[in-house]
This record gives sequence, structure tokens and C-alpha cells, in this order.
Amino acid sequence: MKADELENIWQAYDEKLAQSLELNIKVLEKIEGQQVHRSFNALIRFKRFAILFGFPWNAFLLFLLYYTWREPFFAISAVLLVIINTYAMVEYAKQIRVIRRINFSNAISITQEQLTWLHISVIRTFKIIFLQLPLWTVFYIKIPLLAGAGWSYWIIQSLVTLLSIFISVWLYRNISAKNAGSKWVKALIWEDGGKSIEKATRFMQEIEEFKKEIL
Repeated sequence: MKADELENIWQAYDEKLAQSLELNIKVLEKIEGQQVHRSFNALIRFKRFAILFGFPWNAFLLFLLYYTWREPFFAISAVLLVIINTYAMVEYAKQIRVIRRINFSNAISITQEQLTWLHISVIRTFKIIFLQLPLWTVFYIKIPLLAGAGWSYWIIQSLVTLLSIFISVWLYRNISAKNAGSKWVKALIWEDGGKSIEKATRFMQEIEEFKKEIL
């Protein structure tokens, strides 16, 4: 057998091997990608429900505000709750849009950018939501109640409100991208997108490692 014939056979073998490896990568991407997309689909359903629930909840708060606007504690609390809820709903809508655009067939840099934005958005939204905690400790206060309250009420009310302010501020400052790797931050955002993002990131890493091993 001549050298050029051997070279042609070897080249044909290389081409078939490359095609086989490419097919294996595509099969892996499809199987693992389906699992990741199922996780993202569940997340979309959750966020869609939160958005749909947010509309009647905000409407209910505004309805109460219309009849109780003269009560300063409730009025301020209701307005701030509506603002925080609306912010969360808008962020959820943006997150759903980004999730729908994630395609693991795209360049890895594009998908990484989408996952990074999604992760930051989830963390940012979660920390904003915690700012409403102190509002739930004061919304029910009425001026006549304060006028006739004794020292025990003032002490208990002040302690509860100050504690809630401390907790919400601490959470706002510490739930951040900087602390995203800590166990407690992961646990907080796990069901709000952390689990799906981690699955997608791990999947991308596996694909890249597999490509490096076989190419």
C-alpha cells in the first residue's frame, strides 16, 4: 500500500473520529441541557406566579391605602411595600426574559454573561425584598394607640422595630455577589434561582472539560 493511500485512510479515520466526537458532544449537550432547561422552566413558573400574585396584592394595598391614608404609619408602610413589590415584579420579568434567551449552543461567553447577570439580579432582588421587614412591625400602629400606650408597649415596640431594622440592613449589606459563595447566601437564594444557575454553570464547565479532554 502506497504512502499516499495510507495518508488518505488515516485522514478519513480522523474525520470520522472528529464527527463521532462532535456527535457525542451534541448528545451530551442535549441530554444535560434538557435537565438544566427543566430546572429553568420550573423557575420561570415560580417567578410568573409571583408576578401574577403581585398585581392583586399591590391592588389590595392601594385599596386599603385609599381608605386609611390618614394613618401615617400604615400609609407610609403601604406605599413602600408597593414600591418594593413592584421592583421585585419588574426584576422577575427581566429574569424570565433572560432565562428564555439562554441557549447552550451559543458561544460560552454569551451564556456566561447571561448567567452572571441572572445571578446578580437574583441576589439584588432578594436583598431589596428584605428591606420590607421593618414595615411589618409598624404598619398597624395608630396615633391614638401611641397616645395611650404605656412604657412597656414603647419598649417592646421599639425593640422589635429596631431589631427588624438591624436584621434587614445587615441582610441588605451581606447578601451580595461578593458573598455569593457563602453557604447561607446560597441557601437563601437556592429556590429563587440559585439552584438553576448552579446547574447551568456546572453543565457548561462539564462540556468545556469534556471538549478539552477529547480535542
